[in-house]
Parts: sequence; C-alpha cells; structure tokens
Amino acid sequence: MATEKRKQEKTPENERFEEAKRRVLGDGAHEGGIGTLAERALHKILKLYFDPDESHHEIKIFGSVADIKNDSGIIEIQTRALARLRPKLDKFLKEYPVTVVFPLDYKKYIRYLDHETGQISERKLSPKHATVYDAAFEIYNLKDYIGKEGFSVKLVFVNVDEYRIRNERALGRMRRKVRIERIPSSIESILTLSSPEDYKAFIPPSLANEFCAADYGKAVGKRYKWEYSAVRILLAAGLIESIGRVGRKNMFKII
Repeated sequence: MATEKRKQEKTPENERFEEAKRRVLGDGAHEGGIGTLAERALHKILKLYFDPDESHHEIKIFGSVADIKNDSGIIEIQTRALARLRPKLDKFLKEYPVTVVFPLDYKKYIRYLDHETGQISERKLSPKHATVYDAAFEIYNLKDYIGKEGFSVKLVFVNVDEYRIRNERALGRMRRKVRIERIPSSIESILTLSSPEDYKAFIPPSLANEFCAADYGKAVGKRYKWEYSAVRILLAAGLIESIGRVGRKNMFKII
C-alpha cells in the first residue's frame, strides 16, 4: 500500500496539479461558468493531472473509450458509480494494466449559487471529511477484480469547493441545495491499492480479531453504514475468513 502526501509546497506533483487546474479553469474566471463545463471539472483536472498529454485521452479500445491510454496502461477516472466500469475492466484487463482513479472529498467548502442572480456565497467549511472507509461502498462493486493481474485503484483525497444551487422558487424546497459542480483546490493524499495486502487499509485499528459486521461499523464509528461492503472487500482480498455464526450474526476472523 502506498500513500502519497501532497503537501502545499512546491513539488513537481503540485505544479502538475496547478497546471491541470489552470488548463481547465483558466485564471480564476470559472465561477461565472459553474455547471456549464462540457466535462465536469474534477474529472477533467484529474485526467490532466495523471497525464497532461491530451493525445493520450479518450482513446477507443475494444469498442470502449478509455479516459487515458499511455505507455503505463489505462487509467479510468470515475467520480461515482464504479460498478459502471465493470464491462470496460473485463475487456481492458485482458491486454493492459488498468488503474481506477476514485476521488473522495477530504476537506470540502460549500458555496451557494443563486439561480436567478448568479451571485456566489462565501465559502463555508463542511464538518465532514472522507476517510478510506467511505470508499467501501463503491470499491465493493469492483471486489471481483481485487488480486487480478494489472488491476489497481487510486483513492485520491481532494480538497474541493462544492457549488450548490440555492433558490427555492426556481427549484422547489426539496432541491434547494442541489450540487452542480465540485472544483478541486488541491490533492491531500493518494492511497494506492494494488495488491490484496493493500486492502488492510480497510481494517480499523480497534477492530477485534474476531468480529461481526456490526462490530466493524462500531470500530469505524460515526454510524458507519457500509460495514457489509467493507467486510466483503476484506473477504475478497483474503484478509479475513468466515468462522460461522453466533446466534444470528455471521462472524469473521482477521487472518
């Protein structure tokens, strides 16, 4: 497992990220065009970050389009619904190594866009920030690929400004805070999952050696709701084993 920290110092990686932002957003003039980009900003910036050469982008392979195809293989950037990648993975992995890039919001600032006036509010820091456990629900959808040759995942923890529409008259009360865009400001860290061993990152430090899914949720805390997804990821990685039932609970053991 490799975790890469992206401190806000001048490094080649940070310079590459800043250049990717500049190419997508221009020199700070993007706010007037929030929600109007042909391709979502977060996706496009990450694509340029992982490969600045646009001739490597949107390459047709085996009847599907790869986000990036270069000498290192294929990179697919998916901001949600990782299950949609399965048909591509089944084709691409036959010939190429494939890295799935999945961004998670580490530090998030909320800004509201008035639908009628176009005014954008000041930033407010959300108290929530993502951890590796928040990726479990999506990674579960790719659990069958864990350990397959050439398959890897990069969890990219990004600091973002999230823009939402706030206008009850235009959108109705239930949609007054609908998200329209996420603009990344920096990369906090990157967690690379290449081998089954790397998925130990999903084992909470306080988890007992023998546990049930509810115990896992308690070890993660904060009313964690993806415990069954996380347990199945660990089973697929061969890091835990089923040891039967205690009452109505399925029990597992860390290997």
